[in-house]
Order: sequence, then structure tokens, then C-alpha cells
Amino acid sequence: MKLKAICGKNQRGFSFVAPQGESFTDPVQLVLGTKTILTRIRESPKVPQDLIIIDKRLYQSLRAEAGTEVEIVSLDFEIPYCDEMTLVVSAKRDVDVKEVVRALSDRIEDMESHLDGLLLTEGQKLDLDSLGISITVNDLSPRSEKLGAALVDWRKVLKVYLEANLGSHCFNVSLVTDLGAASRKSDIALSGSEVEVAGDGVVRRFEAADHLSRSLLETLSFCDGTSFFSSVVFSEEVDIFTSSDDSDTNSEITRIRSRNIAQTHSDWISGLLEKHDGNASDPSSGLKMGIELAEQLQSANNKPTVLIFMSSGTYSHGRNPVATARKLLKGKDKISLICVGLGKRCEESILSGIAEAVQGTVVIINGVGDIPVVKDMIINQTSKDVY
Repeated sequence: MKLKAICGKNQRGFSFVAPQGESFTDPVQLVLGTKTILTRIRESPKVPQDLIIIDKRLYQSLRAEAGTEVEIVSLDFEIPYCDEMTLVVSAKRDVDVKEVVRALSDRIEDMESHLDGLLLTEGQKLDLDSLGISITVNDLSPRSEKLGAALVDWRKVLKVYLEANLGSHCFNVSLVTDLGAASRKSDIALSGSEVEVAGDGVVRRFEAADHLSRSLLETLSFCDGTSFFSSVVFSEEVDIFTSSDDSDTNSEITRIRSRNIAQTHSDWISGLLEKHDGNASDPSSGLKMGIELAEQLQSANNKPTVLIFMSSGTYSHGRNPVATARKLLKGKDKISLICVGLGKRCEESILSGIAEAVQGTVVIINGVGDIPVVKDMIINQTSKDVY
């Protein structure tokens, strides 16, 4: 059903329509172009038949104009009340956003009129013009797993965490990680990290790769926009990370809506360790799938896309990965490549050969302390890939 949008007042998150032949079941999704929001809906005989009066805060979030038609979709999901939320704050004026967050933390009750009654979804952005900020919903707990949504009753909210948006730009990542026998070697020095320790003072190669992936995904969850990622792990065979969208359809392309996706991805890798343990490594097959997914990522939002190949360079099964990279990456100038060598005795010649296919970069992780440096290098490199 489509109705013409009208801006209402603060309606505690409700939208109002005329009595219809069909009844609506909360929550309802309002769709305008690529924008979607959730609302609770009620019928009122005072509303003209062809109109929907939307809560002012949601109307602004939807960026609708008076009389614009919006599509109404009943979802019929249980939505829990929110106990805790994490909000990323962006300053709309030329001020220090960290100072804004500190000041807002002391006056958190100012947020009540902006959030109370709303059905929020992770990734949703709201403009709070009276405070001179915009906020992006990064995390809700508890939340509907299907929708990543929760209902805000301010009286029931126990904690609100505020994070300053320091301007991290958005880009897409296609992760390719070796989980074969070579990835189980413990030759990466431990230097102050939360990575699980496999031995005295060292971590395994795949653990370092997982830590880098988690750090990247968490950083991208704070960016001011939309990033997507894909992930492939390989040994003699390949596994691809999938996620469910709102229609319960599995997809190999995942939108980074909140930092929770980093833990979900890490758990997925943990669940595959036994399957790939002791296997030879076929980097060519992993690269092939990673490149295909990188192309899909770039097409999804036309943002800079980086393929991150994490391996010791071990090549013990399948085709030559250097030849595969040269063949499949030729002419792919909108995809950048970073080869992350894992361990002190990684095969740098193989990694360099792969990277040279698109004038890519090779960086080596010898210790856990290298991981934040590598992450920053990836972010800085992709910040130059604007097109």
C-alpha cells in the first residue's frame, strides 16, 4: 500500500492512517526510495484516506516531503524494549565533536524528547537539529535479530553509550583468509592484545588475521554512511560468510550496521576451524571468490573497495595464485588489493607477486602490535580511493 506522507508532531513513534480495509500489524516499515524506517501504526477516522501522518522525528529521518508517496509494509515481528544503546554522534557545526559528546553525557536526559517512543534500527541516522548534532544508532540491546531493531521507552532505558564520530570514511572490504594447516603456526609475537594466546608469548596466524578483521569491521560500523563486506576462508576448499537480510534471504554481501557484526564474523570463523584443520592451502580458489565478491561490493554502493588477502603465502594446492590474480584483477582499477603476510617466515615472494597484479600493497604482521598499524594503513590507503 502507498499513501502520501504528512509530517506530524512528536507522536511517541506512532504514525496515523485512516481506517483501512486491511489491518496493520506492528511494526510497519515505511519505504521511500532507498530509505526505510520502522514505525508503529494506528488508525484514526480524522485522517484522510490517502494520507499517513508520520511522527515528526521519523519524517525527518525518512527525508520525506509533504505529499510524497511512501510504501507501507507490515512486518509482524516481535520487537523488544531497549535496555542499552550505543549512539555515534556527529557534530553538524564546526565544533570539536569530542567536546560535544562530553557535554551531552552530562545532560543525557536531553535525548529523551528525541528518542522516546521510537522504533530504532541499527544503522539508522537521526538529525537532532536543536542540539546541533546527528546520531547514528550503532548498537541496541536487546534487539530483534531479524530487524536489528528495538523499541525505546525512555523509562526502561538503563544505559546510553555515546561515541564521537571522528570522521572515519566509508569503504567496502572483501576479506580472504587462509585457514589451512599453515595458518595454525604460532609465530606472531604477542605484545599487549586480547587475542587468544596459543603458546608462550605468541599467537597463531589465523588469530592475528581474525583480530585485524574484527578491528576493521568495528571501525567501519562507526563510519558516516554505509559500508558492505564479504568474507571468504580457504584451505583445500572455500567457505563464504552469509547473512540474512530483512526478507530472511541469505546474502554473501553484508551491510555493516553495527559493531556486532565483527563478533558474528569471528564466531563464524571459529566454527570452521576444525573443518579446515590440517588441510593444504589453495590461495588461488580463495582469491578467485574474493575478487568476485569485491566486484559485487563495489557495484552495491560505488564506494572504494579493498580486497584484503590474509595469508602466510603458503601455496600447497590448486593453481598458481599469482597467475590467478593477474588474470582476474586485470583492468579492475576500482578494486585495491592489500596482501597481509602472516608470520615471520611468510612467503613474501608469493604475496608480492599477487599484489603486483594491480599495483597492490604487501604488509607483514610479525607481532600483534603490528595489527593497529596495518588497520590504519588500510584506512589511509582507501581514503585516497575516491571516485
